[in-house]
Amino acid sequence: MKRIALFVPLVVFAVLSLFLLKGLDRDPTELPSALVGEAFPSFTLPSLSDEQRLITERDLGSRVVLVNVWATWCFACRIEHPMLNQLAAQGVSIIGLNYKDQNG
Repeated sequence: MKRIALFVPLVVFAVLSLFLLKGLDRDPTELPSALVGEAFPSFTLPSLSDEQRLITERDLGSRVVLVNVWATWCFACRIEHPMLNQLAAQGVSIIGLNYKDQNG
């Protein structure tokens, strides 16, 4: 029984190594999403420029639009903000959705 117990760390190391080796084959830039290929969800939200005007998914039409969900408390959102500004300067249409934010 003691001899088998000596091989347990080796087996754990082998399984862990295989798991980590499989991770090396993955593309780190690929972000899996359950929403890829799905229709954009329905929404009705007030416009920031005119609170009396409601915006819906129909306002997007068939054009390609980058929809970014952000919040003032989100650290990663602050990091990506300069890149979003660059994309907007290049003509990319961007719609921002403020998520659970009391400051904006």
